[in-house]
Amino acid sequence: MPPNLVLCNPSQVTREAGREWGNLCKAAVGYDESFARATSLFIPSLFRAAHLATGQKVSDVATGTGVVAQAAAEIVGSSGRVTAGDISPSMLEAARRKLKGLPIVLEMFDGHNILHRDKHFDAVICQLGLMFFSDPARGLAEFFRVLRDGGRTAISVS
Repeated sequence: MPPNLVLCNPSQVTREAGREWGNLCKAAVGYDESFARATSLFIPSLFRAAHLATGQKVSDVATGTGVVAQAAAEIVGSSGRVTAGDISPSMLEAARRKLKGLPIVLEMFDGHNILHRDKHFDAVICQLGLMFFSDPARGLAEFFRVLRDGGRTAISVS
């Protein structure tokens, strides 16, 4: 395992579960009151694994409604930058409403093809998203492509 990759709570999920997740993403309403509330308990471990710190440039891949991005923005502060992306338009719309006025850049992209140059971010985080990628290895390759030398990738899956 590469030294800058940390897997939190690893397991495997079937492609059928990934398709079901895609269906759930079409209905982002209520997400924060249920799933996001429960999974917010994983955020401190994810951030410790990523070594998040003030001033860093962070990518939150598969951000959903932006729960993790919001918490990351608090850590990196005004001297840092959080870019959060998701493939689901409904999730990004919910994130836009929720994060309005916060210094977080929201982008629509597929985690298999992150829209940034090589070695752009100090940290790439992905909470409970990679397990739904059609090709998790390709997603990981993208995480490492946009990660600067010495940066850290932290991923949680269930």
